[in-house]
Amino acid sequence: MKKIFYIIIFVLLTSCRKDWLEAKRDISVIVPTTLVDMRLLLNYHITTASDGRSISEFLADDYFLTTTYYNGRTDTERGLYLWNYENFKGTPFSVPDWDKSYEQILYANVILEGLRKIDRTTDNQVEYDDVKGSALVRRSRSFFALAGQFAKPYIEATASQELGIPLKLSPDINEPIIRATLQQTYDRITDDLKEAAGLLKPVPAYKTDSSRPAAYGLLARVYLSMGKYGDAYHYADLCLKETNTLLDYNTLNTTPAYPIPAWQNNPEIIMFGQVATLYGAFTFSNSNTPREIYDLYDEYDLRKKVFFVLNANNEYGFRGTYCSSTYHFTGIATDEMLLIRAECAARANDVDEAMRDLNTLLEKRFVSGKFQGYTAGDADEALRIVLTERRKELLRRGLRWSDLRRLNQDGRFQTTLKRTIDGQEYTLAPNSPSYTLPIPQYVIESSGIPQN
Repeated sequence: MKKIFYIIIFVLLTSCRKDWLEAKRDISVIVPTTLVDMRLLLNYHITTASDGRSISEFLADDYFLTTTYYNGRTDTERGLYLWNYENFKGTPFSVPDWDKSYEQILYANVILEGLRKIDRTTDNQVEYDDVKGSALVRRSRSFFALAGQFAKPYIEATASQELGIPLKLSPDINEPIIRATLQQTYDRITDDLKEAAGLLKPVPAYKTDSSRPAAYGLLARVYLSMGKYGDAYHYADLCLKETNTLLDYNTLNTTPAYPIPAWQNNPEIIMFGQVATLYGAFTFSNSNTPREIYDLYDEYDLRKKVFFVLNANNEYGFRGTYCSSTYHFTGIATDEMLLIRAECAARANDVDEAMRDLNTLLEKRFVSGKFQGYTAGDADEALRIVLTERRKELLRRGLRWSDLRRLNQDGRFQTTLKRTIDGQEYTLAPNSPSYTLPIPQYVIESSGIPQN
């Protein structure tokens, strides 16, 4: 692990200002010395936009592969697709979701270390606070991505006894690497995000930047994954009080390959994030949407045309990404916040609020004048309606794996995942140990951290 961090530091910083690096040839003491340097690190778009959840998207049930495409993939890819992690565990190659997440964490730690050597003054306090808050958000997002794949699902009763992830909090490559508990992991994520929310500007300069509503939104997502629904409601509500714009799908042209406008021009996006086309399976020509999902959409639901395209194999590919590309959007957006608030309201027995938030969203998804608002007789019905609509709205957002991990803990919503290859069915049972990825062996060997 020390070697990996050493290499990452070198790669990171050689991408930045030459005059800065020329003054500091000793890699162990390279620290940005000005707020401008730190902003440059934050704005390194190629790294900072990556969300580190490609594998969980690959493992989830938002798509399926044909046998022909599956047979053309590597042993590791085929194993992952069927939730068999033996080849993945022993891979000697870089695992981007692990390495890139810790690369982002190192970026953040370099910035936070540098800030300790800069005086916060009346002249620089706004930028100083925003830079610090942004670094905390980036680090928290990466910790969350890692915990959601390489640590067990959060269960409050056992979180203090379960292993979490290595919480790298310093750019020091000589710092010992240990795995925190799961409770410590989530406490660090939520505490840092709360601190960030008190530092950040309410409106970002660019959608790739962090902001106060983005920190609130990420807190809502994290608490939802933990099953802490009161907290998730609170932060989704704070986020929506700052920004609540929705994209009206009636305004979209379904002729282009990707009908949803580029993320820079999408008013729903609060903070941009994406996962790459891992193993080529995310492109709409390679992956197919299960018919049971496609059939959930009403004939007047515009998402049916916006999200899907009929492929040559007579299956429906997904094209509804907010990235307007083969990459999948995983950032913070208004629609997700409305769905979190609606779900948590239903869980708190506030049926009217749950249906109000849901109907606010769906008005912008149906043909004008064709949507008939949902009503629910009780909280259980409201919750089931909201979860179904969450499934439809947030398809291929990198959220399904997290939803499965938390919902499988409730007998009402447990799901057995299924894949079929060459006529043979493979399954993943609810709460299977395979909902936690093994840490790759090359990481174990280089760092000495325990696997479990």
